[in-house]
Amino acid sequence: MLLCLLASLTVYACDACGCVGAAGLSLMPHQQSSFVGLSWQSLRFRGVSTDVKDIDHFQLASLQLNWRVAERLQLLAILPYRMNATQANDQFNRSNGLGDMSVMAQYRVFPGTNLSLSPVKHVLDVGIGVKLPTGKFQDDIQTHSLPTNYQLGSGSLDYLARARYHLSKGNWNFQLDVFGRLTTVNSQEYRFGDQLSVHSFVGYWHRRVGYSMMLYTGLYTEYMSQDVNRGLYQLFTGGNGQYISTGIETLLGGNYSLGVNVQPPISQNYAQGDIVAKSRFQFRFNVLF
Repeated sequence: MLLCLLASLTVYACDACGCVGAAGLSLMPHQQSSFVGLSWQSLRFRGVSTDVKDIDHFQLASLQLNWRVAERLQLLAILPYRMNATQANDQFNRSNGLGDMSVMAQYRVFPGTNLSLSPVKHVLDVGIGVKLPTGKFQDDIQTHSLPTNYQLGSGSLDYLARARYHLSKGNWNFQLDVFGRLTTVNSQEYRFGDQLSVHSFVGYWHRRVGYSMMLYTGLYTEYMSQDVNRGLYQLFTGGNGQYISTGIETLLGGNYSLGVNVQPPISQNYAQGDIVAKSRFQFRFNVLF
């Protein structure tokens, strides 16, 4: 899922993401179940300029469908709706609409096996997919004081890849999730930067009759390369950020899941330091079938 937008009204900021790997997917233990769900994410950024009050707020509501085609094969589709808002002093701009749809196939390489008959379980999922240009891309945004990432969509067909490793022993769990996006040039000769994100965490499941709850904490890191406009690299694009990732994942009655995630930044360098990211928030609700 393409989630985060970084912006300054004086530069064309990078297309920072929360990515499919980190957004909307329930963490455990029903990752192999079919489900339909909704997720919401909030991201805020501000410019560091002393003479302009730059505040950007980007929200993403997503409809998700995960279908278990076979014992080891799943298909995932995510359709986002984006709500963008920027403020520079007393000037406000808003943009709402459908974003870029993502489709991905995931295959389970290790189906929860106990290696060497140990009590530790190992699970490895790998996936590939595409991001479709269903969101609107407006070339004239580049000529106005709005950031490039005010766009609802990238206008390009991009390629997605994911690897997720999960280790568990008793109620303790560890997960490492790596997600990448390889971008292409759109019809207006603009290409957003390639992206890579890594999400790792440790969690503990608290199980009771009728419900279970996992508390977890870890690290989320993302990297973005520079954007390219008509063959020229764009200044003040690309960057990286490191965040603490903590939250709660709950299963209710075996058919419903709720998840809340908070990611305060611990270090960052977006748009060559012209953008400061604030804490991120995410909520998701899934119905398993």
